[in-house]
Amino acid sequence: MKTLYIVRHAKTEVQQQGQLDFNRALAPRATQDIATITSLLKHHKIGVDAIVCSPALRAISTAKLLATKLDFEISKIEQNSLIYNASLPTLLSIIWKLDDRNNHVFFVGHNPGLTLLSNFLSLPPIAHIPTSGIVCIEFNVKKWGMISAEKSTQRFFIYPKLEV
Repeated sequence: MKTLYIVRHAKTEVQQQGQLDFNRALAPRATQDIATITSLLKHHKIGVDAIVCSPALRAISTAKLLATKLDFEISKIEQNSLIYNASLPTLLSIIWKLDDRNNHVFFVGHNPGLTLLSNFLSLPPIAHIPTSGIVCIEFNVKKWGMISAEKSTQRFFIYPKLEV
């Protein structure tokens, strides 16, 4: 069994004129949003064997906040430059190549790619993954290269403003 946590980066500051999108920092509320999300995660039995993320500042910052809250060693976060602005086929190819020793992977990136990925891999469809949103999908497979919608179950979709 493989479990993929599709995580959209936390809320960012408004992009300043001349600032590269890649270098946008997290907004002050991001820390609280991640705390809210990790509290919601405690209602689910989650594991974390790996965190793979875009190297964009907002994504790596989100991954570090998650790692801290989930007692995952920050130095083990894997940055993959292909995740930033990735197409659906690129995101799938990254996931298919994940280390099969890792059963529970947090995959931190950006929209619209992550919403497309979630909808390609599971039902029900999601209109839009908001910032700090997490979609958990389980796959009844032994290898990441075998994941598909036919072998998936969407376990939950959570985000900071979710009413519980």
